[in-house]
Amino acid sequence: MLRKILLITILYVTLPFSLCAQFSDIRGTVKNKNATEALVGSHIQLLRDSTLAGNLFTDENGDFVFLDLTAGNYTIRAKYEGFRTLTKSFYLQPNESKFIALELSPSTEKMQVVHIRGDVRLEEPPVTKEEMETSPYKSLLDIIAQDPSLTKRNGQIQFSDARQEQTQVIKDNVSQIGPFVPTTLNVGQIRAISSGVPAMYGDFIGGAIEYTSSTNLDTVGIKKSMLRTSSLFNPYHQNGGESFIYKPLKTIEGYTSLALTHSMFLGYNRDPNPASIPLYQVSDEYKQGLLEQPFSTVANGTELPAAVNFNQNSFEQVNAKQNASNYNVYTSLKLDWKPNHNLIFKIEPSIQYTRANSYSFSNSLLNSEHNPLVSSLTTKLNAQIVQNLKQPFSRKGESTYDSSLFSKVNYVIIADYQRVSSTTKDPIHGDNIFDYGYIGSFKTSGEDVYQYIEEETQMKDQYGNDVNLKGYYKWLGYQDTGVTFTPSSINQYRSSLTNEVFRRNHIQNLSQLSQLQGLLNGQNATAIGGMWYAPGTIVSNYRKSDIEKSSLTAIINLGLNPTRKLSKQHDIQIGLVYENRKQAFYSLNANSLWQLMPQLLNTQFTGPDLNNPNLTYDENGVFTDSVKYNWLVDQSKQSNFDRNLRNNITNSNGYKSANAHFIDINSVNPETLSIDMFTANELWNNGNSYVNYAGYDYKGNRIRGHRGIMDFLNDKSNRSIGAYNPNYSAIWLQDKWVLEKIKIRAGVRVERFDANQLVLNDRYSLYPVKTAAEVQQIAGLDINHPGTVEEDYKVYVDNMDNPKKIVGYRNGDTWLNEQGIEVQSAEYLRIQTESGVIQPYLVDPSNQNITAESFKDYSPEIIVLPRLTFSFPIKSDAMFYAYYDKFAQRPNSAQSFAPISSYYYLENASNTLLPNPELKASKRTDYEFGYKQIIGRSSTINLTAGYAEIRNDINLISINQAYPRSYITYGNVDFSTIKSLKAEYQLSLPTMRLKGSYLLQFADGTGSNVNSAAALIQANQPNLRSL
Repeated sequence: MLRKILLITILYVTLPFSLCAQFSDIRGTVKNKNATEALVGSHIQLLRDSTLAGNLFTDENGDFVFLDLTAGNYTIRAKYEGFRTLTKSFYLQPNESKFIALELSPSTEKMQVVHIRGDVRLEEPPVTKEEMETSPYKSLLDIIAQDPSLTKRNGQIQFSDARQEQTQVIKDNVSQIGPFVPTTLNVGQIRAISSGVPAMYGDFIGGAIEYTSSTNLDTVGIKKSMLRTSSLFNPYHQNGGESFIYKPLKTIEGYTSLALTHSMFLGYNRDPNPASIPLYQVSDEYKQGLLEQPFSTVANGTELPAAVNFNQNSFEQVNAKQNASNYNVYTSLKLDWKPNHNLIFKIEPSIQYTRANSYSFSNSLLNSEHNPLVSSLTTKLNAQIVQNLKQPFSRKGESTYDSSLFSKVNYVIIADYQRVSSTTKDPIHGDNIFDYGYIGSFKTSGEDVYQYIEEETQMKDQYGNDVNLKGYYKWLGYQDTGVTFTPSSINQYRSSLTNEVFRRNHIQNLSQLSQLQGLLNGQNATAIGGMWYAPGTIVSNYRKSDIEKSSLTAIINLGLNPTRKLSKQHDIQIGLVYENRKQAFYSLNANSLWQLMPQLLNTQFTGPDLNNPNLTYDENGVFTDSVKYNWLVDQSKQSNFDRNLRNNITNSNGYKSANAHFIDINSVNPETLSIDMFTANELWNNGNSYVNYAGYDYKGNRIRGHRGIMDFLNDKSNRSIGAYNPNYSAIWLQDKWVLEKIKIRAGVRVERFDANQLVLNDRYSLYPVKTAAEVQQIAGLDINHPGTVEEDYKVYVDNMDNPKKIVGYRNGDTWLNEQGIEVQSAEYLRIQTESGVIQPYLVDPSNQNITAESFKDYSPEIIVLPRLTFSFPIKSDAMFYAYYDKFAQRPNSAQSFAPISSYYYLENASNTLLPNPELKASKRTDYEFGYKQIIGRSSTINLTAGYAEIRNDINLISINQAYPRSYITYGNVDFSTIKSLKAEYQLSLPTMRLKGSYLLQFADGTGSNVNSAAALIQANQPNLRSL
């Protein structure tokens, strides 16, 4: 019997590697099954996917340990002289410490070689690449959606006890932005993480979907391809093809030192999300009839658009959604370089292009050709360095452990850059923004209007002479007498509707045209029944967005050995991540630009100059019959658009009256127009804006560098606004060890979020308000504030311009009356003012302009998040486990990014819903207890009980009686509790796996999504919170 004590691990190190941050370990013991004595010097072999990954002999206690292993399918084989060989297969998860007890039977017993099937596992494995390749599902999202902790709604995945936006996607330890990667051949595994979460994961309160790149432990090249199609079986044409190539470029002494991995995916879906009910649209013949005869006459003689006059023959059933297709192209190229045995460099660029028409139910009947076209380009670059500074074994398997405190030291550094650029546009008009609303050319003709004056009038003529007139014609202005229309093919149906009105009627002016249901440039036809968009309706703004994410991650893994025994090693992980984002967006109401442009023209002509009449004289100087006036011209009121347009049109445009040339925008060809004819101020339109942007200029060009509040306030022509630029960082410390058979993982994660933007000093006032300490006298009388009023309370008066008395106070969100007694709302203070409008005692009531003094910097939040996991076997086929997790997630930019424009135009804005830049992170605390049991040889059962608390979640709140206007914003006001019971059963057979689960949840909460409080606000119960 071999008695030599060895502990040797031979690792066949090839490329590509998984990150050290995800290295797992296997610890175990080998004993005599009959005598329970340790079998010292047992030969242990470890195979990963049939490739030898480790080879060692047990120590003097019969223990063994394999360290720094990647996740995957493993088989362990134990041999000992005089005993039967024992083989066991299992799946090793990322960051897992697996304990295996191997009991060998003497060879004198009459039995075959024992093989313990590993299909049934106490630990739930992720979905492996082998399962993904044979899966009937077409994408990673469809595959992971089968996890019982997840639900799929409207094509979006979310965890069953959280909101959709509270899910994070992680690839190779880096959080991802942009569309999901479509390939499956280049993915090693995918899993859902929601409980028992290691400290290295954070910034979510729902859960994370984690997938890893494929790891190939071979020096031989790999080529794979796969084609999926539904075209032969249904009308949805859901097709996808992908290829995967792994090629070692350089091998040295049996290991790969340089390797290349290439992955590609091409996908097309005519209908990616088929409907479960029959779909209909109007027939092509009916649509053609709408173009030829856009109006119909009903029984009472009223003419209505023909699109409202349907019958059964007008419709046809379609077998798939119309104009709802999408394309998806993805490619990645990874280079792995290992200059020596302890150092690895990786770099992986990838590009993904998606193009899809967004299905709209309201468009589906008559207007599907105008389903918005959404395209995105995602570019990513990931670079990694992995280095082993110290390890307990050499490459040849020789022990190098020197019995010091640290048996291993390695680190990984990940630099990652991601960018997602997307556009949303009309599929027909694209980037031609002035085509969106163009119907055709309207040319008006007209005449001067005069009024006959019988009474004698004295006036001074243009030559300075005093003249008495009686019975003359006084010029009043100009009026249209006729309009001609030249239809355009750019928006054919809307043009035909208007053209038919002209065909049936003599149109004198544009107001008459609207009364007869004709359309002007920039107008859409009325929706049918308030539900279906009429043909030609433009439903989407022209939008762009650009999101950049840069991150740096550093992880140190230490093997700490207080007992100087590798089997009792503590795996310490120390990590740091820093992330910076730049989120820019641009939105333009392109269709309605044609309604804005007339408002910007001819504004310099302020009215007739009645003080300087022009009398008409014949050649003999005799007064004829008319008195005319020139137009008063105020050049300061001329818009920049008017000035630029005049330089691009002929004198024949519009009409001339007296000394003025009035431009008619409706007769201008859209090719003449460009967005740079406007200024930013003109497009913002004093709050009734046609544009919205940050990180772009008002013309839609991406801008770089910092833009502060003064860039917006001082430059009215450009109104520059910088991109949203928050930063996030986290550090964590985690210890993982095995105490006897108890697996323990304890860690703490500290997160810091800085929105890096300005927030209001006082969300109830855009302008500085005096405090109680600053108000000592009013109207010459000394003020004695109530004892309950602190010095920093805000003061409210009856009239801010000429105050006579104090009507109340405010401390944060708490309102007090003039006696310092708390009142339910600010309504009490408002009704005591002279104007009926809330009157904060402003520091300078005469200067109600937003300045930098109205804002302060965002205060970063630091959050401590402990994590604890432990599990232990109750017997060989059952285990108990428990988790304690605390999570936090920073606020979404849609609710938290508030550029200066949000406040600058608040008083006149049509939309009073504002983001809240002061939002903090939502937080969640989880407790979970579970029991797993193997039943028979082929099945397991898992019973789980859990309790979770979510605090500081985001929902709408109303800021009533703010000055100068009340508004709605978001606040950290929601809370909820979730109690859950879950039972899972899994049956594993050689050719199939059957899994069933039942989840019972009791959830109490104040909101189901960020906008669920809207109905309460409309009911004037804005701050009501109840479970």
